[in-house]
This record gives sequence, C-alpha cells and structure tokens, in this order.
Amino acid sequence: MVKKLKSFIYRYENSKSYPEYPIINSIGWEKRVYDPDDLYDYNCRKKNLNYCVFQYTISGEGMLDVNGEVHKIKPGDAFLVEAPGPCRYWLPPSSPCWEFMYISLSMASLHYWNRIVDAFGRVISLPQESPVIKYLNKLYSKALAKYQPDIFMNSLHAFSFLMHLQNYLEERSLKSKKIDVLQHCIDIFQARYQESLDLTLLSEYAGVSANYIIKLFKRDIGTTPIQYLNTYRLKVAESLLLETNSPVAFICRKCGFKNANYFIRLFKRKFRTTPSQYRIQHRAGNQHAAATAQLFEYDVHRRQNRRLK
Repeated sequence: MVKKLKSFIYRYENSKSYPEYPIINSIGWEKRVYDPDDLYDYNCRKKNLNYCVFQYTISGEGMLDVNGEVHKIKPGDAFLVEAPGPCRYWLPPSSPCWEFMYISLSMASLHYWNRIVDAFGRVISLPQESPVIKYLNKLYSKALAKYQPDIFMNSLHAFSFLMHLQNYLEERSLKSKKIDVLQHCIDIFQARYQESLDLTLLSEYAGVSANYIIKLFKRDIGTTPIQYLNTYRLKVAESLLLETNSPVAFICRKCGFKNANYFIRLFKRKFRTTPSQYRIQHRAGNQHAAATAQLFEYDVHRRQNRRLK
C-alpha cells in the first residue's frame, strides 16, 4: 500500500452540464493528531455541505455518531456518511491519532450510496487486501502521480469504486449466508441424529431447497448431506460401543438407524469390521457385550438370508 500523506481535489468547469454523473470530488491520505486548539470534527448535519465520504482507518481510531448511536472506528473499519446527513465524526482526546484514507464523491452518487448503506450499514470492516481498498489505493496512487482525468474518466472511476464496494459486500454476505445454512444443517444433524431425517425435512428446517443443501455439502465438505449424517451417526455408535455395554441392537436404534442390516453394512465399510468385532478389538474384557452383539448380527444376517430364499 502506497503511503504518502496528501489530499487531492478535482474540479471541472463543465460539471454543471453533467449533474447526474457521480464524480470524485477529492481523495486523500491523512493522519490527524489530537490538538485541542485544532479539533478534527465534522458535523454532517450542516445544511451547507454537499458530499458523500468513504473513510477507511489505517491506524489509530476515531468516533462516528449516527443519530445518537456512537461507533468506535478502529483500524480496518470504514464508514460511509453523506452531508447533509445524520452523522458526525471526530478524533477524540482518548486517541493519539487517526490515520485514514478517504474518497469524497458528489451527491449524484447518492442513489448507489444509499443502496449500500441500507443493505450493509454505515460501518463496515474491510481487510487491506480486499478489492475495495486495493482499488482505493490505486486511485490514490494515480493522484500522487499527478493523473488528471477528464470529467468522464473521473465519473468512470467514481462509479467503479462504488461497484467494487457493493460487489465485495454482496459476495461476502452471500458467502456468509451459505456458511450459516451449512452450519445450521450440521447443527440439526448433530442435535437430531436419532430421528428419521431426510432431505425434505432438512430443507424445511433450513428454509432452503434440498438441491441447494446438496450443492453446499458437496462443494464445502465433499460429501452429500445423508453421507455426512451417517458418518456422524457411526461416530456416535463407535463411542457407544467402546464406552457402554449396550447391545448393538440398542446402539443401532439409538443412533437413528432404522435398519439393522444397513447399520452393520455401513459400519463394516467404515471400520473394516462388524460392530461386535470392533468392540472386542478395541475394548478388551467386555466379553458379555461382545457376545450379545455377535448374536444380534448373526440374527440380522439369518433373517436377511431367509428373505433371499
């Protein structure tokens, strides 16, 4: 990130001919130090002001008041305010300094500005490596290099900055929602694995389509929802086999498997042995529980063979 404390103002004689074009009024990098004789304090409620400001904190901290709600603005935080508007921002005595980058846009940006504020709020956190801050730094570097865009290129840069900001926030929000849905499904599985769960029920609980849930699981976990559920059930079954003397039949039902043969088949696929043999191999001295488990598995296979005959 380029660092050189300067501010640049853009003025155009023909700006009144294009009042609907968003324009970058100014851009800069400042470091304010608290001085009681020279306070850094901007009240956006004044009627004679006319701008939209995006300000990103590099170091130190400042304060932002939005209709009486006060926010501490720390490194990595940005705020969006317009003037006239309901905000005031200042450097408090408790902060030794406030270093920030800013970009001021014309009020023609207000339509896009309000959409961002309404959707994401006035205070947002942004990493320095985000596309938004990278683009802001690019614009500032151009200004340092004495780049003088005409009004049309200026408007293009202003609009591009707004779109970088909205696109980044939209993508981050969408990603967060996907994570929330995925975690919600996992929480359901882990809390209700004993129940008869299927994709239809899961879809109703999560409030999204079954196909969407399948896509999320395959993309982020690499398995289907039902495969994840069965894997979790098998982990619980493994713990019960090793930590209790419960019969395998009981453990099968306890873990949500309605079909004993299906449970044994899945268990063998994962652990390369039957539940009773697994118990024998991993928990010596539990002969009674192992014998009971073996009788249960023998009975399951015997009934299956009868059906096949």
